[in-house]
Amino acid sequence: AQNSVFRTADCSVDAMEIMGAKRLDLTRTPSVSEVIDWNRCSVRMQIAESIEELALACPEMGEGLVAPCPPAERLLDCKRRNRTALAWSITKRVLARSPTEQFANWSFTGTAAESQVYCDLDDLGSKPVPQGFHDVPCTHRAGQVDDFFRFLDRGFLPTQVGSSDSHNPRKEPGYARTYFRSSTDSPGGLQIADAVSSIRGGHALATTGPFVRATIKKKTFGDVVRSKPGQALAMALDVQTASWFGVDRVEVYLNGELLRLILPNEPPEAIFDVHGKVSFEVPNRDSWVVVIAMGLKPGNTMEPIWLDVPFGEIQLAVVARDAFSRIPVINELFPPSLTVPDWSPIPAYAITNPIYIDTDGNDRYDAPLPPPAFCSRPCNASDPDACPDGQVCLSPEKVCGIAISGGCRRREARGHSH
Repeated sequence: AQNSVFRTADCSVDAMEIMGAKRLDLTRTPSVSEVIDWNRCSVRMQIAESIEELALACPEMGEGLVAPCPPAERLLDCKRRNRTALAWSITKRVLARSPTEQFANWSFTGTAAESQVYCDLDDLGSKPVPQGFHDVPCTHRAGQVDDFFRFLDRGFLPTQVGSSDSHNPRKEPGYARTYFRSSTDSPGGLQIADAVSSIRGGHALATTGPFVRATIKKKTFGDVVRSKPGQALAMALDVQTASWFGVDRVEVYLNGELLRLILPNEPPEAIFDVHGKVSFEVPNRDSWVVVIAMGLKPGNTMEPIWLDVPFGEIQLAVVARDAFSRIPVINELFPPSLTVPDWSPIPAYAITNPIYIDTDGNDRYDAPLPPPAFCSRPCNASDPDACPDGQVCLSPEKVCGIAISGGCRRREARGHSH
């Protein structure tokens, strides 16, 4: 929550990237069992010296994961093929949340250091993950959706968007994309001011392909619905896909709880994968509802238009681990860091911005918790408790922040300001 690189942090931003290009490893915070299973199996695959050893590399994953090596296939190629299959299997586990997994994630109140202890292979060795810790989140791993949910409960409400990271048109068009509410179906009739207003208002969803419509009392993403605690509400929900892929899993979240899990089984040619209503009782607080739709089964990936990530990102943690592990003494100070799969096919995946529910009649969403500690807040220097731990009331800004020693200065280099 504290970053000494920044003196202050202005949280009055309009939008935030929740899906960036193909970084599925950043989407959800994995559980202990997901991280441990991946690291154990991938290492065993890597060090296997025979087809027989490779076949026994992943007992945690059950039978059928490790495919046999054809007689003419080199062991190295067989290992690569099976490691990719393992990466995709674990990625699907990370993306798909059960109610039990989500409860363990949402109710976790420990620190990142405590979470990492549960994911520590040095301590665990070859022993199984302790009972009761399988679904505990490894919070030292990124999870943009999980951060988003925490932000919502703290009133930090930038619109969530998809960003392509597509720097040129040579290979493929940019994905993920952001769809926003518009007053016209004609691209030529769209006004920039209307688009900006719609994005700022949260009337949008980020997606690799699926299209989600959801309304409560005719209000949609970014809107506020008036209701009363205990009242029954129904959300109309449609999930549409093109005729060559589908959605096979839809998760509906209410205030961080996995409210409803829908498992559609329509054929790929079906346009409406989900068409119905989700009913629920309004909690005794202002609330938010978010929908995530995904296609994880064969035939529901975006392979016709997305290139797979075949070799993974070059993660700094992996490079540092491999470098330090070869240096005596230093390798004791820098133990190997655990990884998550960072390459796979690209699934159909969409996440909406929230529909808010107002229960006290003031026509706005009031978060139950204070803003995140990293958001600089107004303060009075005479109040010693005005700022979170590790921050002070800065002058002349009169906001909470980190007093960087020597202050912040501009550096001149080669005649340019940086």
